[in-house]
Amino acid sequence: MTKSNESQDVCVIGLGNMGSALAEALLTNGHRVTVWNRTAAKCEALAEAGASVAPSVSEAAAAAQVIVVCVTNHDASVTLLQTDEVVSALVALPGWDEVLHTGLGETAFGEVLSVILFTGLCLYV
Repeated sequence: MTKSNESQDVCVIGLGNMGSALAEALLTNGHRVTVWNRTAAKCEALAEAGASVAPSVSEAAAAAQVIVVCVTNHDASVTLLQTDEVVSALVALPGWDEVLHTGLGETAFGEVLSVILFTGLCLYV
């Protein structure tokens, strides 16, 4: 994330233990957080804490300057990120510049990185 005292628009995709904890910490520190999870019920507690809930990954990406992806494996990453809707959302957004991605193995890294490079983003793994 860009170092700043200003709050940022951050999206967290994947609300398992790590994603939920990160989203909660971001909210606690004054950031505007949008969340998405395949199981919508996992968004409820964060929504009560002030997070916005996006109905899709592409809409979550469209709401943020920084996206945090916390999914369990390669297949989940590819399914969520390598869609026309998500790539279009990323390319269309000015100021959208950083990605934090967890759960990538060596094979998956190259595939997800191709999406990131195509959109001109910075990837942290």
